[in-house]
Amino acid sequence: MSGRMGDLLDRIDSSRPGSSGLLSLSDHITVHLVSIRGTRYISGFDNGKQMLGHSSERHERFLVSVPLQVNEIKLTIGLYGIRRIKFCGPSGSSEWVEDDVLTRSEGSTWTGALRSTQIALMLSWDDLRINGLTNTQDDSERFGDCFLWDHDPPDLAVNELSPNTFHEHDSVLDPSQSIRGFPGWRLMRYLPLVDKGSTLYGLTMFCVRAGGIVGIAAHFRSPHTDRTHMVGFQEGFPIHFRMMEGEHITHVYIHCFGARIFAPFILVKTNKSRSCYFGPAVDPSHWMFKLLVSPSSGRVSGLYYDVLKARQGMISSIGFTCHSMKPPKPDIHDHPEPLLMKYTYPRYSGFSLSIFRSEARLRNVRIIEMCHFGDRCTGLLIHYMDRTARVLGQWFESSEASHKVLFDSTQHGLFRKLQFRMTGRDKNGLVQDVILNDDHADTTFCIDVEYD
Repeated sequence: MSGRMGDLLDRIDSSRPGSSGLLSLSDHITVHLVSIRGTRYISGFDNGKQMLGHSSERHERFLVSVPLQVNEIKLTIGLYGIRRIKFCGPSGSSEWVEDDVLTRSEGSTWTGALRSTQIALMLSWDDLRINGLTNTQDDSERFGDCFLWDHDPPDLAVNELSPNTFHEHDSVLDPSQSIRGFPGWRLMRYLPLVDKGSTLYGLTMFCVRAGGIVGIAAHFRSPHTDRTHMVGFQEGFPIHFRMMEGEHITHVYIHCFGARIFAPFILVKTNKSRSCYFGPAVDPSHWMFKLLVSPSSGRVSGLYYDVLKARQGMISSIGFTCHSMKPPKPDIHDHPEPLLMKYTYPRYSGFSLSIFRSEARLRNVRIIEMCHFGDRCTGLLIHYMDRTARVLGQWFESSEASHKVLFDSTQHGLFRKLQFRMTGRDKNGLVQDVILNDDHADTTFCIDVEYD
């Protein structure tokens, strides 16, 4: 668990009971702040008739103009309480009342909003600061209204968040934790899969043999630069899917199986009739796929997951945001069965999740790139004449990995054969390096990769 997440979890139950009171919103409210370890948090509210919480020095008080008919209150929480707040209504919004070092702070911050046609704020506080805020008149039933987002909330349309495209993993190991002062709220981390001015050219998911995905990276390319957005951790086995120009995700399946699985694996299909399974090699008898996203859901724009439900770093509750589009024509293939590679799966006395498998054909090869991490070759990225690409082995897009071209059809002519140099003297060794070998004309090569 990261230090930032550990900091925020310090807020999870429970300290001795404090005081509480109902705040009536008026045209103007004075917000009081207190400094805690160099960062300011909200300590009290004064509406001119009542003071709830604690007052502060004059230079740490802010007079706020509150719009009429407030229907939304935005707030950011940090390690020790509420760091900023903003009142919104049909007639406009107040300015943010915030710590002036918030934008350059490296601490944990989570931002969300209370939304309701009527708002009556119940505040709670301890000896130092406001440590809880709820709406006693909450009538909102919109999915996502109780989400606190890592840093600033993603700019999503109302209908991009849907319970139909959110998977909650049923596991006895999922913690039933709540944030003190914010009952029912969830901590969400978002990864955009659309970036204005850039194209999504790749998706990497990091899987661990304990049974789940611990990190996801989205790789974008623009005419000027390449950049990667990442959530979670770069640990375990990376499965990289290289996308074509004009390709986008149309279907998402959640793969859950067995009591030992802490979190689901994911299979995606695209508009180019291609698919990628982000998970281990599992015998078909263990397949249990759930369709989460289809073309009728809209165009996939991002994904998010519940940080508090991540067990040992593994993402267990995950959702996808989708842009609404014109209803597609009825399609009998809207719920296609996932098709995985034909393979003789290894048999074990127990159930193993440590075998990851990749496959690539060696016909119509245009370019082969190598990925080196440390002193050995971890994988190949094979580009074909039809502009598709497939990864053989482990492909890292991080700056710590080095890439180089092994084969280019414009320079080497017709592709013939690869030779894999192993670290050991048998097939159980690791691939150390890959070189071109033109002795024979094999057209296919398959390799099983074991993560250890």
